[in-house]
Amino acid sequence: IKMNLTMLIEGLYNASSNLQVSDTVKVYLRNSISPYSAVDSVTVNLSDSGKAAMTFANASAGNYYLQITNRNALETWSANPISLTEGVTTLYDFTSASSQAYGSNMKQVDSSPNEFAFFSGDVNKDEVIDLADIVSIFNEANAFATGYVVADLTGDGFVDLSDVTIAFNNSNVFVSVIRP
Repeated sequence: IKMNLTMLIEGLYNASSNLQVSDTVKVYLRNSISPYSAVDSVTVNLSDSGKAAMTFANASAGNYYLQITNRNALETWSANPISLTEGVTTLYDFTSASSQAYGSNMKQVDSSPNEFAFFSGDVNKDEVIDLADIVSIFNEANAFATGYVVADLTGDGFVDLSDVTIAFNNSNVFVSVIRP
């Protein structure tokens, strides 16, 4: 089963260039019926335009939710189950509208063109962006953390106030995972 995915991550996206810092995401295919068991998964690198091509080797044709995870973005699910067909490359674009995510759980990051992205800041992976994430990012900033670290929400290689600000803003609107 083949799929082409387009998605953006808030902290990694630059509205001036309409590009983002490339990063890795894990894409799960989940059954469309409760308890939504994972059927297959693949880890892919998103390009700077937010695109990734993938092949699910263990899934058969059918209807599946997409569940996407990233090192510091909030877990996000497709709005509805997606029909996957053997021999056909399915396209799914999260960026076109917040309604592409389950519960419209995305943030508008650009208005020209209209672009929507996954919320950044769930560094402790507890499914909510809150004070615990802010404190963790703040502590990493105080330690002058650099490199590919979970607290670097902007992907610039440095943990600093810009990373804290993203998590703070998302915590103020009580962002949390929404799933079926």
